[in-house]
Amino acid sequence: MEGFIKILGILAILAIAYIAMAVYRRLIRNQENKVWRRLIPMWAMLIGVGLGILFFANVPEIMPTAGLLTSMFVGGIAGWAAVGANQFAKLTFGEDRRRAVIKAEKVIIKEDKPVEKPAETQQEDDEEDSV
Repeated sequence: MEGFIKILGILAILAIAYIAMAVYRRLIRNQENKVWRRLIPMWAMLIGVGLGILFFANVPEIMPTAGLLTSMFVGGIAGWAAVGANQFAKLTFGEDRRRAVIKAEKVIIKEDKPVEKPAETQQEDDEEDSV
C-alpha cells in the first residue's frame, strides 16, 4: 500500500500539469503566432518541476524521492508525460486521429498523378454526340 501512495505524487503532478496545459491551450488557441504553442512542453516541464518542489517540501510521504533535486527531475518528467498523454488522447480519441489517417493515406497513395476518365464515361459521351 505504501508503494501505491508514493506513486500518487507523480500521478498528481501529471494530472495538474495536464489540466494547466489544457487551460493554456484554450487561452492561446486563437493566436496566429505558433511560438506560444511550441512552448507547451517547456511550460508543462516547469509546472512539473514546481510541483515536485512543492510536494517534496510539504507532502514528502507521497514523493518517491530522497532529495530535492530528484523531486525536481521526477516532477519535470511527469510534466512532460502530461504533454505526451495529451497527444495520445488526441490521436486516439480526437479529431487529430482522422487527420493523421488522411495524411498517411496521402503519403501512401501519392496523389500527384492526374485522374483520367474511366472508359464508361467516355462511351457515354460518344453516345450523346451521335444522337
